Amino acid sequence: MKRSIVAALLLGALVLSACLQQSTPAPTMPPVKPTGVVKEFVLNLSIKGFSPANPAVYAVNLGDTARFVVTATDGKHDFVIDEYGVKREIEKGQTVTVEFLADKPGVNIPIYDDLSGHRYQENAQLVVK
Repeated sequence: MKRSIVAALLLGALVLSACLQQSTPAPTMPPVKPTGVVKEFVLNLSIKGFSPANPAVYAVNLGDTARFVVTATDGKHDFVIDEYGVKREIEKGQTVTVEFLADKPGVNIPIYDDLSGHRYQENAQLVVK
């Protein structure tokens, strides 16, 4: 009988412990509504970084569509914005267009070239207000 009481108490403690460990899910942000505004940035990417501005800050509002038209001027480069899942390889002379809904607010989101030896070119930023 003592064993069944001890077993019941242990089982109860385990169930209680499991209940207490369940966490409340973090509140989710409501989906961002597109504003219908497209902000386009035309830039060149070279071993010296981004131009026409270097360092460059590209600002959009939450809900805007951000469009980057990027040309690699002196060789192969990558155009990367991690927070938006952007990674495009660009061959010398090639122009690519990258477009996404700015649905993640943030200040100083890095834009960079991810090729080996080029990472130091983290000299551009996206600001989503």
